[in-house]
Amino acid sequence: AVVVSAREVVVNGKAAGTTSLLLWDRAGGRAVYSVRVTADAPMLEREFRTLFPGEDIRARAVGNTVILEGEVEDPRMAQRAVLVAQGLGEGVTVLDHIAVPRPSQVLVQVRFAEVSRNALQELGTELLVYDGANVKSIL
Repeated sequence: AVVVSAREVVVNGKAAGTTSLLLWDRAGGRAVYSVRVTADAPMLEREFRTLFPGEDIRARAVGNTVILEGEVEDPRMAQRAVLVAQGLGEGVTVLDHIAVPRPSQVLVQVRFAEVSRNALQELGTELLVYDGANVKSIL
């Protein structure tokens, strides 16, 4: 705590948690306050916007717990966001609820067949191709 004036005291929290602040006045009277230090979620979100532009990462502080939410394109971005949040200090628990969508996957089955052009001609087969305007014979 830093005494600013006879009527002001500044208390800076070093880590998340709860402690008591006792103050005495000149007459010997005592005042007891319970001070709770929590993570600064808005500051953390500003840091995320700077470090991860274009990513949707949000932070909420609930007691000594920081909950990370949102969606990122790359799982490594989510891991980095957790590391940044863990840098808030000892006593802070970080819950990672950041979604990483799976990329779309398409299953394609392809079969290739090799056919001799001469064999097709001997069978009397004709291969036609439609180019959008005309039908053309390629055999």
